[in-house]
Amino acid sequence: MIVIGIDINGIFRRWREVPPIFMPSPVSNKQGEEKGSLNDLLDNAVRAYVCGAPAAAIAMCRAVLKMVVKDRASGAAPGSEMVMQYVVPLATFAGDEAALVKGLAARASRYQEPWLSFYEPAEMERVLVDAGFGDIVHFGTEEALERYLRSRTDGLRLPAYFQMIKARTI
Repeated sequence: MIVIGIDINGIFRRWREVPPIFMPSPVSNKQGEEKGSLNDLLDNAVRAYVCGAPAAAIAMCRAVLKMVVKDRASGAAPGSEMVMQYVVPLATFAGDEAALVKGLAARASRYQEPWLSFYEPAEMERVLVDAGFGDIVHFGTEEALERYLRSRTDGLRLPAYFQMIKARTI
């Protein structure tokens, strides 16, 4: 269907897709550099998505991640470590892996937890470096297989979307 003007059905559908987010008030009221509170960022992301601008919602989610990571780096003792998992862009997968990732993303959306932001490893590293982290270590599927599943004989494998990154405050 082609919609000209306001897509009311689409607005209501997208509103139902927004996951509930609960945040303690000390976190939600924390001010970022020029960004406003974390709560404001999430509100803007929801409004952008509901009104049909999912790209803006993704951008806001990126801003939220940057704010949270920077907050963690600024409050941590030197040498503190943080480990995160993230998903690389869907376009980087092919064949069975692409079908798996698209299916998982669709399932997560049905359960009100849409996958909104995807990062290339260099992008995620830049987020961490900009926040004040260093000693970055990328930990992908192959590294995890070697470290944790090498001696398995049942064929258990990690999916290609498995990406982790470890960083230490400097």
